[in-house]
Amino acid sequence: MWHVAAWKNQISSGWSPSPHQSGGRVLRDAHALLHKVAPFLESVFTPSEMTLLMHPTRSDHPRSAVIVDTHAEICSDDVDSIDEECRQSSIAIRGSDAVASALDLATARPPNAAVISISQVSKLELYFERGQHRLLLHSITQNGRNQHTYMLDESDVAHTNTLFTTPATLAPPDAIPVVALPCKRQRDDVVRPDSYELPAWMSQRVGQLLQDGFRLHTVLSAATPAASRPVVLENAVLTLDEKRGCRIDARVHKSSATCICSVYQTPPTEPPTYVTVSFSFCGRRYGSSCNGRCPAHAECVPNFHSAFPSTCLHRMRTHLCCKHVGRSCCGLRLELDIPEESVEALRTLAAASVHLANTTEDAEALRVKTIIDDVLSDSDARHEPHSIKQINRDIRAVKLLRAGNVKRSFRKGVPSLVGQGLASADRDLRHSHVHLFKKRICK
Repeated sequence: MWHVAAWKNQISSGWSPSPHQSGGRVLRDAHALLHKVAPFLESVFTPSEMTLLMHPTRSDHPRSAVIVDTHAEICSDDVDSIDEECRQSSIAIRGSDAVASALDLATARPPNAAVISISQVSKLELYFERGQHRLLLHSITQNGRNQHTYMLDESDVAHTNTLFTTPATLAPPDAIPVVALPCKRQRDDVVRPDSYELPAWMSQRVGQLLQDGFRLHTVLSAATPAASRPVVLENAVLTLDEKRGCRIDARVHKSSATCICSVYQTPPTEPPTYVTVSFSFCGRRYGSSCNGRCPAHAECVPNFHSAFPSTCLHRMRTHLCCKHVGRSCCGLRLELDIPEESVEALRTLAAASVHLANTTEDAEALRVKTIIDDVLSDSDARHEPHSIKQINRDIRAVKLLRAGNVKRSFRKGVPSLVGQGLASADRDLRHSHVHLFKKRICK
């Protein structure tokens, strides 16, 4: 599966509130049917809206589209039952625990719905009930919703068959932003100037780092009995704080995991909400003050990325958290050591995130994307995260995490694994998975 979720209207035009089929074919094919139900339309729409609906011009015409079911919604409990190829192409749906699985349009049934968006508020939906030979009309205006049923006669058969056919070119889903967007507070929908939601392509790279570099999918799989789970993120949010520094919160989608407390023998007392990985770092800007150094680390050697030299990268830390309802703090908060092979990629993502928060140009965001892709591809070429050797390590790490008898320890400053059930062949996990195990507390 993709490493980042998307809103339903960004996956398929069938879930978009205002889809658009280019060429104006839908409105033209529906024109004869609209004349048949003109009395109903005149009773719900204003005269100006009726003019736009019945007599559109080349420069001023409503958005319209036939709704084609391109994806099916599958709940997270049924994801394991679909075939592997379909699962790999599925996209997690934001705001839920479900995923969207692409349908085979060659064998899909013909469409039976169309929508005409007259304005930002007013909309007309048409539903063709083939077995009942009738057309259902739903109007949405600022005055509310209205419904009307029109029984089709023989003269309407040709018009309905022409309108409700699969178009040669499907309406595209809503565009996904390329740049970072300011977050809004949930209680009053006010923009927060200190928080930015990173674009989907950036969240995709964060998820890729968590899976290929941190091997986080082994923890998510260990928390799910008899199943494997990839790293799929709900979103990634950058928080800027002049006092505490910057933080990237990558929230794991519920189709991947809802609680990982059992992996670390932390019995939860409240219902879980979500799992998140936080990357914290300084993030302050190098400026003209302090002799061009970071105001919080003026005495330290400058620590920055060559492609984004204005961002301080001191105090880079990573935490794995499991949030629960009713708790003032998270149910689990585990600090993760950053794997050596992931340090440069994480530095690049951190510095690029701060840079994205200060730009609104699509071209600049795409330039940043190119830099990140070069770093990640170089890391993949050197460390081969998908090799058979790494996959075998993942399998052994999942078994040890599920057993819960192995802990992380240090011998002469070098991290290692200790505990019952640890075979000699598992010692090599200290090179790739040791940071995922809970630290042993010496008494």
